[in-house]
Amino acid sequence: MKEYKVILPRKELMPFISYYWIFEEDGINNYTEIVIPIGCMQLVFHMGTPPFSTLTNDYQPITFVEGHMASHSNLTYHNHCKQVVVVFTPQGSHAFFNIPMLEFYNRYVSVEDLNDKSQVELRDKILDMQDKCSAISMIEDFFMNKIQTNYNFNRICFAVNELEKVNPVSIKELSKKSCLSYKQFKRIFYNHVGINPKEFARIIRFQRSMNYMQTNKNITSTLLAEKAGYYDESHLLREFKLLTGYTPNEYALNCLTYSDYFIV
Repeated sequence: MKEYKVILPRKELMPFISYYWIFEEDGINNYTEIVIPIGCMQLVFHMGTPPFSTLTNDYQPITFVEGHMASHSNLTYHNHCKQVVVVFTPQGSHAFFNIPMLEFYNRYVSVEDLNDKSQVELRDKILDMQDKCSAISMIEDFFMNKIQTNYNFNRICFAVNELEKVNPVSIKELSKKSCLSYKQFKRIFYNHVGINPKEFARIIRFQRSMNYMQTNKNITSTLLAEKAGYYDESHLLREFKLLTGYTPNEYALNCLTYSDYFIV
């Protein structure tokens, strides 16, 4: 049996949660996939056997928050894979956790380490459930009662929308538009989103290139660089190699080309 499905959140949660995805497959034996930066934090529930990660040289926790990743890593799956994953909007995860988002950077943080008993209780309930869609309904009810925002939330939403553009303004100009000093803006963005704004913009540009590759199978590297907002083709190739370990052509030959940020 193999199942993969993307599910959108209820309307009230859309500013905070981008989507959920569920996956299940029996009998996986030493299957390895590359994991790349996606521009969003995630909450992962392993209801089957957790995979081995080269990020930590260990098996992933049963349930954990995944921060923004600095580069690529590999996951190797064994036996029965069954996952329910919450993909937060860039600004959304800050509304649900009691520690600064920067603490999650390039890490898997187990729910036991969140200092939040309710998150552990949610994990225990989810792991006891057989139906994945029912698990998502329970997660949604939990987060509806957990939302906490502050006066910087709208500023960060605005900044994220600006950085999603093909040719965004500079970080200094964006800080002015957000009515913050340059240092304030960087600090608040890092604390709310979990990554500094320059690196976030870099990952969004990379995810945009993945989106173009997904929808235009025969796109050239030159046109891909232009469409995605890179300075030139060599800039695209260098960034792609750093974030995936491959050139765009190599990646298309070895991996599925799709964007986790710009969902088609």
